[in-house]
Amino acid sequence: MDNKSAGFAPYTGGEPYVFVSYSHQDSDRVLPILEAMHRKGYRIWYDEGILPGGDWKEELGGHIAKCEAFMAFISKAWCGSGDCGNELALASGFKRKVVPIHLEENIEYPSGVGYDLIRSQRLKLLKLDHDSIDKFLDKIGQTEEIKRCQDPSQGDFGLPRREIPWYREKGIQWYLFAEGILVISPEGSAKAEKIPNYLYLHAENGCGGPWARDQGEEIVEAEIRDGITRIGDAAFLGCENLKTVKIPESVAEIGRMAFQGCKNLKQVEIPGKTRIWGDSFPPHTKVTVRR
Repeated sequence: MDNKSAGFAPYTGGEPYVFVSYSHQDSDRVLPILEAMHRKGYRIWYDEGILPGGDWKEELGGHIAKCEAFMAFISKAWCGSGDCGNELALASGFKRKVVPIHLEENIEYPSGVGYDLIRSQRLKLLKLDHDSIDKFLDKIGQTEEIKRCQDPSQGDFGLPRREIPWYREKGIQWYLFAEGILVISPEGSAKAEKIPNYLYLHAENGCGGPWARDQGEEIVEAEIRDGITRIGDAAFLGCENLKTVKIPESVAEIGRMAFQGCKNLKQVEIPGKTRIWGDSFPPHTKVTVRR
């Protein structure tokens, strides 16, 4: 059995929460979605790898009975899983709000599937790019039962929004969260800002953005927020442990040597209109264009 888990523990408190039903064969697709929901303040319970056995109904059934909403990530693997079907049957029996999320096109529900699943409005999440997940989060927030599972004071990786100690420089702000996730956005109410060039600036301290120079070894993921229009030269130079970069549609250009030295950055997806240089990324990084 695949025992992968998301980067946070399942919720165990007494507030409303979402129960997530998914096939472990879909872990690589579902877990990043759950992490994005968690960063938006949603309380989530998900199965980290309960082994089948006599305690299945007692443990899972208890979590389903107490949940505010039952979110099912539907795929061919989910439809073929008896455990997932049992979870749905319990959710229907407890009269929980069922929210089906289709991960694939042309899903055929198996015979005998719950009426709640058939009649529910279905959402689709066929891609895992930044924009698709953002739209998905907006849509689920319109479901009243799921909305009750979000703590409005939380977001951005669990820190109260008003207490995030943003660092600021030249129109941008950034913060490195405990999970090694760096977030960079326009400062305040600004709608369009550029990440400065760092190839020659601050030469006495070395090249690279301040996050790269001061905390480069800690960064494993970089999320560039909408409104950033350019990623400057050498902005992430030498961030050896960086594995994931989320680049929004607003970025029109990625500068020279922006990600050179990022040894663990194996692939990255960029918007179709974004201009890059031959040395923006290391030779080993596979760059795909978002259509």
